[in-house]
Amino acid sequence: MMNNTNGTAPYREFSSMCFLFIPSIIVSVLGIPGTLITMRFYGKQVKKSKVATSLILTSLAVFDMLTLLLIIPMVGISIHLFYIDGWKQAKIFALFNAISRSPRNCSNFMLLLIGIERLVSVAWPHKLSVIFTKRVGIVCVVIVCSVITPITILPMAVEPELVAIQGTEGKYFVRRLPQININIDLYNIFYQMTIMLYFLVPLGGVFICNITLAILLLKRYRRDRLGRNQSTITPRQARELKTTKLVIVVTIIFIICILPLVVIFPIQTTSGADIPIGGMLLIFPLSMLLESITYSMNAVVYYIGNGTFREEVRNTITTLRKLNNQHQVSPNNTVSTSL
Repeated sequence: MMNNTNGTAPYREFSSMCFLFIPSIIVSVLGIPGTLITMRFYGKQVKKSKVATSLILTSLAVFDMLTLLLIIPMVGISIHLFYIDGWKQAKIFALFNAISRSPRNCSNFMLLLIGIERLVSVAWPHKLSVIFTKRVGIVCVVIVCSVITPITILPMAVEPELVAIQGTEGKYFVRRLPQININIDLYNIFYQMTIMLYFLVPLGGVFICNITLAILLLKRYRRDRLGRNQSTITPRQARELKTTKLVIVVTIIFIICILPLVVIFPIQTTSGADIPIGGMLLIFPLSMLLESITYSMNAVVYYIGNGTFREEVRNTITTLRKLNNQHQVSPNNTVSTSL
């Protein structure tokens, strides 16, 4: 027999765990400047470029920025879970969770489009300008924002509440209440579609594209070395090898950061499984931290792999320093003529 509980004693040991959200806020705040520079850098290239790359990268930066900004209020909503007087999920938690995940879903699909574009640029470089035109990019962004994301996020907005359950041995678990507002079978169908569109399609697609891209780059690097019998690496080969290593590292980080909440949590909660309350209170801040790292790392990737972007960052820092110096030299040097 398992019962709902509102006792105070079992939860006191978990109240201090709310401080685990602090790293998420720090990472989000630190990721905002780099994301702003990314928006400015690729935004300036949209009009000049005939392919969709700059447009998609700019859209990706915009959605990453919205994600990082929404993580901060999402922390405030999530702190309700750590109340000393019991597990409490705010009434607007499901709705705000859906809102905060909308730009994340768009960002994930932008990553998928970029992964496909990079794959095409390596496998069929002569077809890139034909397949990924700017018009195609605009259509893709509009479809993701206006069609795919609303369909994906809607079931999250009507998720039943998570409640605390006391087991027969006195241990406490978290269980999602059954859906009573809409038809349960219809809800399950839509939620499974949500898992497919939010997790498997974009994230699985990004993983497949990056692994395939790394394999193609390694094969081309090996073919060029063997065909020319070179004992030294040319600058072009060095850049491709660096890009290959970067793609592999980014893919590994991507998997590590996305796995906890994106895969484990939805499967457990929709299956009705009882999750130990201590584990759930650890999953929430940990997954939020890993996701904040994921959506703030693109600027770091561009800085490592793109020399022009590095120059943009340096110019931005130089400009900010000059503005700061001008601000410090305030007009205090004026001479007063009053007696």
